[in-house]
Amino acid sequence: MLAYVVWHRGGGEVEQHTYEANIAAFHSALAELQPEHFLASMVFSVESLPWMPATPLYEEWYLMSGSEGLDALDEAVKSEALVGPHGRLSANTVALAAALMSPRGGETDPLDPSLGIWLHKPADMSYEDFDAAMALALASDGSGLWQRKMGLGSSPEFCLLANEQPFGPSDIVEAVTKRELLFRPH
Repeated sequence: MLAYVVWHRGGGEVEQHTYEANIAAFHSALAELQPEHFLASMVFSVESLPWMPATPLYEEWYLMSGSEGLDALDEAVKSEALVGPHGRLSANTVALAAALMSPRGGETDPLDPSLGIWLHKPADMSYEDFDAAMALALASDGSGLWQRKMGLGSSPEFCLLANEQPFGPSDIVEAVTKRELLFRPH
């Protein structure tokens, strides 16, 4: 499983409620089209992030069965069914960053956790030791660790999705943001 995660904000002349309606229209059309390898999408309203300082800020998760889902998603946005909704949304998007993420441990459904805890692995720590350090955080119900595979922008390498902040003050935590579900097509 992979997740294409996109952070963006609207701007220009468009009002927030119109921008959010455009987001919902695009995700509804995408869900109806159901491109091959596409599993689900969801949109969260999140707080400003260090690599995307904006309010309001939107975080979209596009779940796919594998990397071939990226090609299918790319083709889908060019289809007759999506060109209009995607065009209206992108025409009013003034800032964007993205990352391709894969699950590293714990739960893989990003829907329920209310916090996004963005982390980096210390340079002198092995991935094996990092995974061991994350084991306690992943013991919480619904927590899941995602690892960035590629990025457009400078997001941290890891995102722990959780309902509680399991770390005290820590030099590995770059940002903690509250996530509020804005839209998920049915």
